[in-house]
Amino acid sequence: MTRFNVFFSFVLLFVSSCTLEDAESPQEKELIIASDYLQEKDSTLFKSFSKKHSVRIRILSMDAAQIKQRLSERGVNSGIDLIIIKSMYDVHKIHRKNLIQAIDFSFELADSEQKYSSWKYDYIGFGVDPYVIAYNSQSPNSIKTYNDLTRFDYLNTLSYGDQVTILAPTVHKMQKVNANKWIKKYTKHRIEPKNQSDSLLSNLPTLTTHSSYQRNKDSSALYRNKNILMPNRNSTGTFYNTRTICIVNQAENYVTAKSFSIFYLEKKRNIELNNKLKTLSIYSSSNKFRRYATSTEDLLPYFIMVERVLKKLDVD
Repeated sequence: MTRFNVFFSFVLLFVSSCTLEDAESPQEKELIIASDYLQEKDSTLFKSFSKKHSVRIRILSMDAAQIKQRLSERGVNSGIDLIIIKSMYDVHKIHRKNLIQAIDFSFELADSEQKYSSWKYDYIGFGVDPYVIAYNSQSPNSIKTYNDLTRFDYLNTLSYGDQVTILAPTVHKMQKVNANKWIKKYTKHRIEPKNQSDSLLSNLPTLTTHSSYQRNKDSSALYRNKNILMPNRNSTGTFYNTRTICIVNQAENYVTAKSFSIFYLEKKRNIELNNKLKTLSIYSSSNKFRRYATSTEDLLPYFIMVERVLKKLDVD
């Protein structure tokens, strides 16, 4: 081979490698997350991953319905790698539309890392958000268990998705007729906080999420001067919503998305992330949080049944 041919081959190889590197660079250096509770500025929450893996993280802020629509309409061209959404109700809806990548990281994770994840429903559970009662310590608190919600009036701040999630254990545990009666009593005693007097907001127990209380306890009349308790803590365990990460179908940056998901299941990083989000780590001790025994995975099939009951009761 002549010197010219050797030189030409070297140049061609160099140009090809540069072109390939340029083509792969966006995939290697960017991860796009769609979320209904994280804002663009919240990409700083993930700076440890960004720094370690030299990845730029972009957050698209949109509600769960918009995320579902975008994934449905654009398919593999959605421009989204991961979804991090607040409610298991919405995760379940998106999964039912086959918009989430099938995953199973069970061989790569310790039991403690995957105890809130589901390879059946393809989500990585990285945190929990218990359903708690905020109560005024200066006033009698009538709500100490979830069953008390069917006997006494209370303020209810939960979204529709959280209503479905908190009621699923009741449908799972009871026969259909008894579950319907329980939910009917639950909705009968529910009081919406909107347009209520300051006195009522201050004195009536409030059903809310742990994260909502922690974020608003110093600024909202609903939570100011109130403590929280975790219902059923000493019996069947406290109901909760699982905070999850899901990889979308055929994510452009799948390898990075997988690395991200596993990264935030590591104990130290998981605790740090949940502290910032005001949720509880999957490593929380039983002294702090005693979870309801039935897993979220096993409760998901009952979401549809709860929806039917709520529709009959005209609850939205």
